[in-house]
Amino acid sequence: MTTDVLSDWPKVEANLAQATLWLNDLPEALDHSDPMAAVVARARQLADQYHRLIRVHVTTPEAQQILVVDIDGQVSVEAMYDLPKDKPKGVLAGLGGLRDKIAPKPPSGNLAARPPRGWVAPPQPAPVMTGRRAEMSPVIAGDAWDTVLGASQTGKVGKDAWRAVVGQTWRRPHVVEFRNAKGGVGKTTGACLVASGFGMWSAQPVGLIDNNPSGKLVFRLEAARRGMMTISDVVAQLSNQDTVTSGLWLQSYMESQPSGRFMALPARDGFVNVDDAGKAVLAPTTLSSPMFDRVMGLACEAFRVVVLDGGNNETDDQQLGALRWDDMIVIATEWDAQSCEGVRSLVTGLKRMGRNDLVRSAILMPTIKPATKAQKVNEAVMMQACAVDGIQVCPIPRLTSLADGPIVLARQPRSVQQATQQLCAAIAARFAAKE
Repeated sequence: MTTDVLSDWPKVEANLAQATLWLNDLPEALDHSDPMAAVVARARQLADQYHRLIRVHVTTPEAQQILVVDIDGQVSVEAMYDLPKDKPKGVLAGLGGLRDKIAPKPPSGNLAARPPRGWVAPPQPAPVMTGRRAEMSPVIAGDAWDTVLGASQTGKVGKDAWRAVVGQTWRRPHVVEFRNAKGGVGKTTGACLVASGFGMWSAQPVGLIDNNPSGKLVFRLEAARRGMMTISDVVAQLSNQDTVTSGLWLQSYMESQPSGRFMALPARDGFVNVDDAGKAVLAPTTLSSPMFDRVMGLACEAFRVVVLDGGNNETDDQQLGALRWDDMIVIATEWDAQSCEGVRSLVTGLKRMGRNDLVRSAILMPTIKPATKAQKVNEAVMMQACAVDGIQVCPIPRLTSLADGPIVLARQPRSVQQATQQLCAAIAARFAAKE
């Protein structure tokens, strides 16, 4: 882990005159005797939690400072602005895009019932898994999508409507998994893009977990290194009865992605093993259902959005265990016969398990356009089946920039960014229906 990465998230603001600090707009009281020392101490805790530098906007009666604090408590001044003497102190005009108020009004009322925008709910205890996860309320995908991004009765829905949807506050953790038994269809690509989207636009903690023992998530991360912690390391520690675990403990095992503003936990830190003939040897099933439940319980304590990069073996305990936690699934596909069969088998399997709620809230994510006559036929058949089951279709273009190597959403072409915005908004609409 490094501490040389500077990010605007989490958003930390402080007003020394009011002895108040705001973490993602949630107020915290500071020590009145020495509020500046209290600000630095709190920022140091955050730097240690996120394994990177923390930027703090501090307002004093005379000026506003932008401080940078590291895990050792070392402070540097990034910028300083004098407050205008001829204007009210609540107005910071002409300060290079800073907030136009010194101190936002603290939220009032019932936070659980009406959380203010940007408020991060405190971590909740992990749910006790007893059998299959409780049946979720059904959501008709088309209706949810039309309500969010379609024509609105108020006339307020425009081209930036997705920001309000993705940026809303979640009162409980939500899990989205990318699945298809066929490999190479874009599950990891979509998972990285969506984790980046929610990390950049929701201002709430986001975690990306590799649920594929032989997956390639480690090669698609912006920040990854040989020897980084993996889900196997987490399981090894969970097997130790003396280990004190929490959501914060799990975060310490995960690698922070500075541009995407999410944290990642891969299944492996390098290439799969190869046999004597030089062929890749796929890793066996790694986690039992009880152990996977423990990992997911910690993840749901640490994050408000958990993205799972699913594997190819949908019958092992780890893949079946994920279905108990999924709020919804995104089915990645191409238009060849094998990929479409993977979609069909997944949807059919969910229906047989009685998980019609996951079918109704599923999203189909095509990653290529049909090029041959056979692929066009497959597309037509698949679109008809999705319409019957109420499955929304949100394509992600497979461009050269997404073919190999790390995936950084901010560096992608506009077409990929817009497609990711729509996909994140569709996912957020389903989360909102299950709040």
